[in-house]
Amino acid sequence: MTTPGWAAALGLAGPAGRARTGIEVRDRDLDVAVRAGLESVESMLRDAVKSDYPFVTETSRHLVDAGGKRFRPLLVLLASQFADAGAPGIVPAAVAIELTHLSTLYHDDVMDEALMRRGAQSANSRWDNTVAILTGDFLFARASEITADLGTEATRILARTIAVLCEGQIRETVGPLEGQDPIQHYLRVVAEKTGSLIATSGHLGALLSGADAATVETLTRYGERIGVAFQLSDDLLDVASETVQSGKTPGTDLREGVRTMPVLYALDPAAAPDPRLAELLAGSLTDDAALTDLRRRLRAHPCHGCPDREEHARWAERWTRLRTEHDALVHRIEGRTGSIAKVFDRICDVLQQLGYLAVPEGPGEARDRMVVTADGQWLRRLYAENDLLLAECLRRGAWDGLDAPALAAAVSTLVYSSRRDDRESEPAVPGGPQGKLGRALDQTVRIWSELEDFEAAHRLEATVPLDLGLVQSVHRWAAGRSLDAVLRGSDLAAGDFVRWCKQVIDLLDQLSQAAPDPALAHTAHQAVSALRRGVVAYSSL
Repeated sequence: MTTPGWAAALGLAGPAGRARTGIEVRDRDLDVAVRAGLESVESMLRDAVKSDYPFVTETSRHLVDAGGKRFRPLLVLLASQFADAGAPGIVPAAVAIELTHLSTLYHDDVMDEALMRRGAQSANSRWDNTVAILTGDFLFARASEITADLGTEATRILARTIAVLCEGQIRETVGPLEGQDPIQHYLRVVAEKTGSLIATSGHLGALLSGADAATVETLTRYGERIGVAFQLSDDLLDVASETVQSGKTPGTDLREGVRTMPVLYALDPAAAPDPRLAELLAGSLTDDAALTDLRRRLRAHPCHGCPDREEHARWAERWTRLRTEHDALVHRIEGRTGSIAKVFDRICDVLQQLGYLAVPEGPGEARDRMVVTADGQWLRRLYAENDLLLAECLRRGAWDGLDAPALAAAVSTLVYSSRRDDRESEPAVPGGPQGKLGRALDQTVRIWSELEDFEAAHRLEATVPLDLGLVQSVHRWAAGRSLDAVLRGSDLAAGDFVRWCKQVIDLLDQLSQAAPDPALAHTAHQAVSALRRGVVAYSSL
């Protein structure tokens, strides 16, 4: 069975449903599914543009009622066929995509001062620029509202696409920079302005249907390339077609002074451009005779007679794709490098304010003259994830005077992370809250809290919160109790306890070598020996 409806919208079929490539679409199930999907899209689209203010509904429906191919929603539906085409997010995603496209048309007509759109009077011409711009903004908002129900990933994808669309429009408005290849600049503009939203159509259709990552990536790339191809074919129609063939007025872009791909190639110095062609492009094309002469000269460009034209075009497309991927990778690397440098500078500021780094008097940049202080010398010997918290506890004497079991218990708060956050009561502390260990733990928590505020003020990732869930078990084991006594009343498995003990031992071993207080270093050494016994010692063999 042929599919004159959606196949024609896709540009594959003529009036009788036979594809222009000579291929007929005979999948009846696909035909029925896509037709039903487009009907659902149309119904939801009309509901989405409704407002409590009737005038806004009227302006929003202006281009919806004017028609259009609905190509982007169609691509969402087709992409969903690679997995679960009936997934609940498919139609809303298609509507959000079309709303985004419509919103850009309202804005484009304002920038282009267009009088007509889709055979009807443009919104800016029928009302005014302010109404047209605000209507486009309203449709953007409606699209965002719909994607918000599809999850953060879909919302992020569409938001990123809108940003790319805007960048493409700005890039086109500004034009190529000095020394930039105009053709490469134009291809990037087309990829951003036209290809990006069509790419997102394939992306969301595949993603929300549950397709695998490779399929999502393939359909996203397909969407961008077909979007670029559509724009380039439109460029060619402006030069080479007649109205009766294409349905559009030939020479429109030429008359408006838009430098499309055929024009850029014709003006390329390497192609020995026709002087008369350059003269026509530099002048006014309001005269029909001049426009006809220009279109004739463009069609007569030597590239059309090249026997290897298609092969050259394929290599040019491949080069463009690789260049785009290369530029994107360079941009990502530069962005990450910049982020790392900024974080490093913030860390240096924190260490300087805490006294681990210092800037001596002298000429030159402060960052280049930084030196490690005496406190910094022993901080550099600590390799724990929360080494700064550990150093602050040592420097402030939070653990001074503790015996070996108590020191081991205190250190466990820096390494342990419980599997559950819904504890029914506070973990028991040997000796009680007012005992020597209890007071040491209280001071440790205060130091952690101050450090967390300090890091937040410098926009750094916060130090991992303390967890007292292992305090009693480690204290008992270091005091010589049996494994049964240690685990009694806790949710710890023997294997988990041994694993955590080994991490506590590792940190205590660092303290025994780096602690500035010799007495504390000696206690840490004793705590290592107290923990490394029985099953804990055996597991290390």
